[in-house]
Amino acid sequence: MKLLKVVALVVALAGALPPPAQGASGYDVADLWWNPSESGWGMQLVQQSSTVFATLFVYDRFNVPTWYTATLNFTGLNPTNGPVYSGVLYETRGPYFATVPFDPDLVAVVPVGSLTFSSPTTSTGVLTYSVHGVTVTKNVERQTLVAENFNGAYTGVYVVTRSSCANPLDNGTQKFLTAFSIVQAGPAMTISASTTSGAAVNACTFNGAYQPTGSIGSFSGSYSCSDGERGTVSFAEMNAQRFAISGRISSGRNDRGCNLSGSFAAVQ
Repeated sequence: MKLLKVVALVVALAGALPPPAQGASGYDVADLWWNPSESGWGMQLVQQSSTVFATLFVYDRFNVPTWYTATLNFTGLNPTNGPVYSGVLYETRGPYFATVPFDPDLVAVVPVGSLTFSSPTTSTGVLTYSVHGVTVTKNVERQTLVAENFNGAYTGVYVVTRSSCANPLDNGTQKFLTAFSIVQAGPAMTISASTTSGAAVNACTFNGAYQPTGSIGSFSGSYSCSDGERGTVSFAEMNAQRFAISGRISSGRNDRGCNLSGSFAAVQ
C-alpha cells in the first residue's frame, strides 16, 4: 500500500510539473564548472530555486590564489533558450583560518565587479566577470569527478510525445506507469522499462552508452519493445539521487516515422 501511494504521488507530480530540466525554480546549473584546457581555476555553482551562489577560484595579477563570490539571479534566456544569471561580484578578506576565536569583525566584503553565467546547453556555459574594471570571458563546462550510479530497480512515470508520425493518429503525448530496471557497467547501460496503460503491458529495452557530464549525464542508443516498436533515442539531464532518478528524452525516432520527446521520473 505504501508503494502505491508513492507511485500515485509520482504520477501526480509528473502531470503537474514540466520536464526535469525546467522545474518550477527554473533550470538546474548547480555543479562544478571549468575549462579543461585551463586546469587550475574554476567555479562552483550552488542553486536554490532560481538563485545561484557562485564561488570563483582564480589567481590575481601576482599569481596568488584568490576567490570571489556572487549571488546570481535569473535574468532571462539566451538565444539558445538557456538560462542567464547575473549578480555583483565580491572579494572577501578575513582573519587567518586557524585563528581562535574567529573574529567576524575582521571580515571585509568588497564589491569588485559583476558576474554573468549563461548556459547555451545543459553541459556548457559562458562565464563573463569583471574585477576592478578588467573583464574576462571564458567558455566552461561541467566538471566530471565520477559517473553517477543508476544501477537498480525503480517505479515511476515515463512520458513520451510522438510527433510528425507517418500516421497522424500516432501523434500525441502519453503517460505510462513504468517499472524501470537499469544495469550500468562503465559506459555501457541497459534500461528495461515495463510500461502499463490500462490492462496493457509493454516491455521496452534500451541499449547504449552513458556519458557523464558533471552531476548530470546522457544516454544514446537503440530500443525495441514487445509491441513491435523500435527506434533510437537519446536521454539528457539524467540525474541519480539516493532514492530516485530523472531525465528527459532529448531526441529520438521510431520505426513508424515519429519524432520522440518527453521525460521520466522514478523512485526506488
